[in-house]
Amino acid sequence: MKIEWPEDLVRDIARRRCIVVAGSGVSAHAVNGAGQHPKTWAALTDDLLVGVPRTKFVNRLKRQFDYLTLCEIAEQHFDRHIIGNRLRAQFVAPAFKATLIHEHLFDLDARVVATPNFDKIYETFACHKADGTISLKTYYDPDIAECLRGDGRLILKIHGTIDTPGECILTRSDYSKARGKYRHFYDLLFSLFVTNCVLFVGCGFSDPDIRLLLEDSKFRFQSSSPHYFVVPQDECSGEYKAVLEGALNIRTICFSKKNGYKELVDGLGELVTKVEAGRDKLRESGNW
Repeated sequence: MKIEWPEDLVRDIARRRCIVVAGSGVSAHAVNGAGQHPKTWAALTDDLLVGVPRTKFVNRLKRQFDYLTLCEIAEQHFDRHIIGNRLRAQFVAPAFKATLIHEHLFDLDARVVATPNFDKIYETFACHKADGTISLKTYYDPDIAECLRGDGRLILKIHGTIDTPGECILTRSDYSKARGKYRHFYDLLFSLFVTNCVLFVGCGFSDPDIRLLLEDSKFRFQSSSPHYFVVPQDECSGEYKAVLEGALNIRTICFSKKNGYKELVDGLGELVTKVEAGRDKLRESGNW
């Protein structure tokens, strides 16, 4: 089997009317010299909780995959300096390198790539490939609007960067504080979601910021075109899928996780080919 990419999505990417959101599933493909991959949120949370008593409440939160609350508990026991050191140990010290999935996302040549990831894997790769011509902004930078109005490429770190771990959005309190203090950023992000197609790769459905943006745009603009989530097959069926697609105005594009996510990586390569063909036609017609 292979991924079937909707024509509307290919068209929007070709016309650079699509934002790519690269989640932790993209970073998970990176590898270092020892053959290690970045840890999942579950394993990362375990590292942050080292030294925290494993009460029944903590164990229940782990079973419920409530990582935001678990991070909140870790922060109650340790100050941000310790949390920052533990994050650096996972995201900086291992020296992870980008792989083929990062190259395919770069080759889509979206004007804006947004990522909730703290690590620097994609941005390091992309900035090197683009000879340093890509702008990099975090949610707390004051000049994001100026960059968006320009004609260059932009990477948005919507939850912060490991370069400044004290500003990383890691807990439920962090989300609430950021929405209040940096409302202008969320207004800009909302406008991007409303005026562009959004392609989510390696993202879950539970991120509070993304969920809120999708719900808000869905109910404020009922007739807007859908966004697209690329998700594993086992997350892409049944009533849950129908509820999510209806509530968030999304369409799910499913793939198999077999053979090291080969179907996803190959599918993104095919998407690049389709987008490049679409741009060739646009150059001929001039109908951008």
